[in-house]
Amino acid sequence: MLSLTHRYSTPIYQFQAFGLSLTYRCFSLSHRRRETSPLSDTKPVKDAKPHKKSNDARNFRYANDPEYRAKILAQNRDRHKYLFANDPEYRAKNCIRTTAWLKARIASDPEYHAKYNARNLAYVNARYRSDAQYREHHLAERAAVWAKLDPVTREGLLQRQKVYNKQKYANDYTFKQRHRLQMWLRRNIPVRALAWRTHDAELHADRVARLCSGEACGFEKKLKLWMKRKHSDPALYDCYNCFASDWVPEKVFPIGYEHVIFGSGETVEPGPVPLDAAANKASRDANPSSGAGTTS
Repeated sequence: MLSLTHRYSTPIYQFQAFGLSLTYRCFSLSHRRRETSPLSDTKPVKDAKPHKKSNDARNFRYANDPEYRAKILAQNRDRHKYLFANDPEYRAKNCIRTTAWLKARIASDPEYHAKYNARNLAYVNARYRSDAQYREHHLAERAAVWAKLDPVTREGLLQRQKVYNKQKYANDYTFKQRHRLQMWLRRNIPVRALAWRTHDAELHADRVARLCSGEACGFEKKLKLWMKRKHSDPALYDCYNCFASDWVPEKVFPIGYEHVIFGSGETVEPGPVPLDAAANKASRDANPSSGAGTTS
């Protein structure tokens, strides 16, 4: 009996062992295929169409929903600001990419180049007027650069500036009149009783520091000629450039001298002034009895 049991039990154990080994091999092969498959970390192919439909719906909403578009743009800006401030690698890549795009656009688009220069100049001027620390830093940088230039280069820059001013003086009528009027005022304010409708002129022997209230400045300057605004409390001053920025003879020229054209060869003398209630006294002061003038 024992011999029969032993005889028929041996094949059963062998079959079980063979089955276990075969099961192990199947599981090991499937595991290897799953590890080495390039599609193991991707979504199944059946999910591609719903994903595409979702993208199309999002793009359609972005194009037709202003509130949604503004929300997405705000999120992108916030994300960019956060990464730009906290991720040095992102900041470096963004600067390189932006610089490359800007150089390519400037080189290929002259109109954009002109707009970029104008926008940059407007930004620098606005910051120069409003930020005293930036203004001092800018002036110090210019002085340092100028000091490092060799005499030949410095003389060449001065000559270029002189040529530019001569060309502008010859071709720009307003620039010429503005420049000649300033020179005439510096010579004649001490000897003539000149009056303006909106300002009073103050000519000092030395440069005086004042805050210019003009729209083109808005910061402190040291000048000899200042135009003080009438009826202003506290006193407000304009530099000559801001005062003469709007070239209106009735505003820029003294009362009685609105007819003057510098460079015409005529002697600068006061002309007839239409009297009104506001400028009656000022016009009498602007027409002295000695009508001797300076040849323009």
